[in-house]
Amino acid sequence: MDVLFPGTFDPFTIGHKMIVDKALQMKMRPIVCFLNNPKKERTFSLNAMVNAVWRIWDAEVEAYHYDLNASDVCKNFGINVIIKGVRNSQDFEYEKNMADYHERFFGIQTILIPTSENISSTMVRELYRLKAFNLMQKTVPEYVYNAIMNEYML
Repeated sequence: MDVLFPGTFDPFTIGHKMIVDKALQMKMRPIVCFLNNPKKERTFSLNAMVNAVWRIWDAEVEAYHYDLNASDVCKNFGINVIIKGVRNSQDFEYEKNMADYHERFFGIQTILIPTSENISSTMVRELYRLKAFNLMQKTVPEYVYNAIMNEYML
């Protein structure tokens, strides 16, 4: 079953990877979809992040960037299930509200997958700003870390 895993993923973290890995274990075929959030300015190269995600699973998991919202991407792919990760009760409340919205207005179901990795992209960006690269390396998959280091020649 194809499922959409939408987010800004700036950057894609080990928590995000855990969600995809769990979906694969449940025999889902996740498509990672990098979406734009007009309220946020990206720190890391979108192309570098998309390419890194393709490499993590050696093309077993697809990754794309779209300037659409999640419901439109689902429609374009013919997908009716979204997966989202939840780290804590705040994530759960937000994602539950979004799940209700997607179901009510677009007929899209959402599967919430808990993760034990309480790492946010915001946390990773802060480590990057602090130039704490040794700590940042522990928060993102290897290909993502290498993409960041190569992109910014650090």
